[in-house]
Amino acid sequence: MIEVQGKGKTLNCRPFLSEDAINQIFANGLVIPAMPLEKKFKLNIEPRFPKKIVDYAIHQFFNLNSITKRDMGDYVKFFANYIEDYEKALISPEVLTVVRSNITGERSPKDRIKWEGYIPERFI
Repeated sequence: MIEVQGKGKTLNCRPFLSEDAINQIFANGLVIPAMPLEKKFKLNIEPRFPKKIVDYAIHQFFNLNSITKRDMGDYVKFFANYIEDYEKALISPEVLTVVRSNITGERSPKDRIKWEGYIPERFI
């Protein structure tokens, strides 16, 4: 469980993905696998913590790790190979463009995560 603070109260909630899922996703670094996982991971999403929070995290991850700033599609493909909620991006280049356009870097008003605590010091 993760504690999220906001509006004078602390909420206990499940992480979006388990630690085992994260370890499996990044086991080979940022390499897009030749074949997508047969059974992809499903994000633990609920109305008070929408998928837009994960979209923001992916955008931040892209900004911190991308050299060219032109390869957002590759990052979306990477996550689409592992996470069920993004797998539509693998259907066609057109669908990839639509999924990629939803990852804008705009924070959800429901996002109470203090992202600074998750960013390596070299980027701050």
